[in-house]
Amino acid sequence: MKFIDYFRQTISFVFTFCFAVSCAQGPIEQQIVHEAPAAYQGNGIEQFFLPEIPQWVNGSRSGACFRNFNVKFLNFEKLESTYNLGLQKLIELQWQYNLKTYKRLEYSPLTSLSLREENAFFLNTLEQVRGRGSDFRIPKVKQLSLLWFEEWHQDQQVEVKKKLLYALNNNEFTIIFSLCHDYLTVRKWTALMGFDSADIEVMSAEFLTPYLTTNKLLPGPVLNLSPYISSRTEILFWSRSQLLPSEIVNDVVLKSLD
Repeated sequence: MKFIDYFRQTISFVFTFCFAVSCAQGPIEQQIVHEAPAAYQGNGIEQFFLPEIPQWVNGSRSGACFRNFNVKFLNFEKLESTYNLGLQKLIELQWQYNLKTYKRLEYSPLTSLSLREENAFFLNTLEQVRGRGSDFRIPKVKQLSLLWFEEWHQDQQVEVKKKLLYALNNNEFTIIFSLCHDYLTVRKWTALMGFDSADIEVMSAEFLTPYLTTNKLLPGPVLNLSPYISSRTEILFWSRSQLLPSEIVNDVVLKSLD
């Protein structure tokens, strides 16, 4: 009995001591477990992009220039088999997607889109391109002029402007193309030179693609006018250097402006 009494007293003492300590310290705080937000998984659109070109080869040997941004080249073969888009629609999709991305990042400290934004931009652009006519159109003409932005954009002298105006006025339609600059940069230059008219279109670096057809991959990006013009349209390439860039895959007639 003495042992049982002693045991009861010990238990009572321990209980009283623990209760007193817990009261002195205040209520026990509950531990809050913060779960890390689930990473955005995307929806598999990465399959529709080609691998990004390293910066040291992101340019044109013909133009002796590096591109002022990273073109997101699309996998035309995958897109054609999934969405049944023709070459013209695929080129426009790539142009519009890159244009939206560039606009988003132009005045932002960010250098790339988040995965969530990239998905939203791509799917939104895809839906727009599939559901409407083309924003880029070349009228049916017998002849059109080609001007190479990289040959002229650093020279804004009056005499140069006169020469370019001669080329612009010599045909029904003119395309100013660039191998290293984005669409907005070229458009700003055409406005500065007074060339912004309905008879001019811009094909910037976003129009380049390593696909000659939807299932024929080339060793590098090219500028292909075939989806937009008739096979009978004559293309006059007005040049200073009389050298045709290797990225041009169409037959052209070289014309001198010097």
